[in-house]
Amino acid sequence: MRDLVEELGLVHREVRQRGSDGVAVGLRRRYDAAVTDVWRAITDPERLGRWYVVVTGELRPGGVLRVAVEEIGAVRECEPPRALDVTWGGPASVVRVRLSADGEGTSLELEHTVFQTGDAALLLGPGWDVQLLGLAGYLAGDEVADPRAWEVSPAVQQAAATAIEHWALAAGDAATSEEIAAMVPLARRQFAPGVAVEGGRPGG
Repeated sequence: MRDLVEELGLVHREVRQRGSDGVAVGLRRRYDAAVTDVWRAITDPERLGRWYVVVTGELRPGGVLRVAVEEIGAVRECEPPRALDVTWGGPASVVRVRLSADGEGTSLELEHTVFQTGDAALLLGPGWDVQLLGLAGYLAGDEVADPRAWEVSPAVQQAAATAIEHWALAAGDAATSEEIAAMVPLARRQFAPGVAVEGGRPGG
């Protein structure tokens, strides 16, 4: 059985303040799968639905991305099977994914840039950590019946709570300790509401 908390140690995290351009939240992880397999897992609607959610649209610059009938973003760059840039939830929120061969496997680098302050990393990074865990399970053949139910399961919430701790450390160069401390309870309410914190109170 996968130890999701331990698996978080496979991810390199980085938070960079980009002046007037906001903050960039970066993650890098290696997968034991070929670049083409990882590309299909993150771009093919049917495969996406097995570990995340079905996202449809045209994978070309200007193509619109949708979940069900709701428009969620647009494609800015698409170079199969190596590079994908999309807006996510609005034009000022940009997700960039880069894939490269790493031995027999693949290195995935993800960067999410938003027009916010550095402490916002705690509301972005843990969610991406959970998605990278879901992708790892799918690529390893450990599929779940309902990805949305899996995301709120006790094991995943515990992993998300640990991820928040990682991001609190990673954000240290882009936000003050006071800003980070104020954001932690918000992050816990968003990603790990069922995980107890010190004193026995529920997360948040």
